[in-house]
Amino acid sequence: MSSPKHTVSRIQRLALPMLAALLWIGAAPLAAQVTFCEEGGLVAMQIESVPLAGDWVFESTIPSYTGSGYYRWNGADQFMNPGQGILTFNIEITTPGDYEMYWRNYHDDPDPGEENDTWLRVDGSQWEKCYSSVINQWNWHTQIDGPTFDYPPVFTLSAGSHTLEVSGRSHNFRIDRIHLALDTVANPKSPSSPESTSCTWQDLGNSLAGTAGNPQLDGTGTLVAGTPMSLDLTSARPLSNVALFVGASQTNLAFKGGVLVPAPDLLLGLFTTDGAGSLVLPSLWPGGLPSGALLYFQEWIIDPAGPVGLAASNGLQAKQP
Repeated sequence: MSSPKHTVSRIQRLALPMLAALLWIGAAPLAAQVTFCEEGGLVAMQIESVPLAGDWVFESTIPSYTGSGYYRWNGADQFMNPGQGILTFNIEITTPGDYEMYWRNYHDDPDPGEENDTWLRVDGSQWEKCYSSVINQWNWHTQIDGPTFDYPPVFTLSAGSHTLEVSGRSHNFRIDRIHLALDTVANPKSPSSPESTSCTWQDLGNSLAGTAGNPQLDGTGTLVAGTPMSLDLTSARPLSNVALFVGASQTNLAFKGGVLVPAPDLLLGLFTTDGAGSLVLPSLWPGGLPSGALLYFQEWIIDPAGPVGLAASNGLQAKQP
């Protein structure tokens, strides 16, 4: 392969071959997390969007949940032992301020003070007991059990990356979704609020239609070094060869009747779509990239329906947390 024509930082020059090797070898696809982006002072998160941990179980038995279901703590009570079965929510804040946390929860013990809580912390702070006192219905009651009085969980969050963690405490407690909101949000507890989108990956458009329409490329993974990630192609021509462009910058060059979004720093292939026109490239994200670094991806598909026998996916930007 010829030398890249575009300037690439030393760190990125090291990371790109590592990523290439990982994609060629492949890795077992594992559950991966996203980073939820605050927008308009609200972060809305479905509980099932983070991987199960410990004795949490996924269920859809109790009606009127949102999303595809909810999580229930199926383990023993952990009244004196926080940190068991940690559910981790990665959050990116653009509007700093005081964010109140609300969870949509359910518990059905006749005593409203039983089976009604978890442990909670933000950014590695001290674990606190968080509870609800409403029974036999999905509700948003959310309180911290304080040493002298109880209060709603409010966290001062700066612009940037934050982590909210929930760990099991009371057997049978159920969580459907979690919201973080500034006091300027008109209806912070609306169960119909759309889930906050991932800011780790950004769709840059510029696909080129082929046999099945516009091929769609999506990314999954937190992009933390050594964690699972994948590039997922859909709506491409079935059983067709695919080449993957990876670049350290976005150039949007006119190319083969379409737009080549990444700088052509690295070309990988050929891969092949399945009978449904899909292709999944699982891997582990390499180390060596500084926080805020950007990489760009686009897949080009052999397709007679394209302008010059090629179709292309949208460009995809990955941002190192």
